Amino acid sequence: MTMKLTAIISRLIFVALFCFIQMEQTARHEQKVRDLTFVGKSAKFAAYIVEASNSHGVPAALITAVMHAESNFNPKAHSYAGAKGLMQINDPTARYLRLKNVFEPRSNIMAGAKYLKELLVMFGGNLEHAIAAYNAGPGAVKKYNGIPPYKETRNYVVRVKDLFKAYSGS
Repeated sequence: MTMKLTAIISRLIFVALFCFIQMEQTARHEQKVRDLTFVGKSAKFAAYIVEASNSHGVPAALITAVMHAESNFNPKAHSYAGAKGLMQINDPTARYLRLKNVFEPRSNIMAGAKYLKELLVMFGGNLEHAIAAYNAGPGAVKKYNGIPPYKETRNYVVRVKDLFKAYSGS
């Protein structure tokens, strides 16, 4: 009787672990699918994203990931901090990039891609530092010699990297 009970308990534990692993994998898959549903929203900007990618040498998936994280593909987005448009460019950065109309999708995407390229070059191709600088500014990344200890920026870097991976098809 004890051997049978032990065998039954072992099987129950195995089944429970198997179910837990399946649930975890399903949850990860569902999150990825939720993220990828935004491909439809980005489709109307696809030509501009590809143009910006080709012009500035920034992967289209990275431009799309930043746009997704920044504005959820809303060309009229306006943040509490004053960032505007699809790539959420603030006024000083818009002046620096000579961006005349931050709400015009093509111009905003081109300027955002140009700025991403500058940040990638500035930080020696370090994707995490460039993403952090897009969010917190290059001064903050330089000051902390890496990703600043700001919760928003740390979460942003993780989010953009996850989206970049999803849009890259990896």
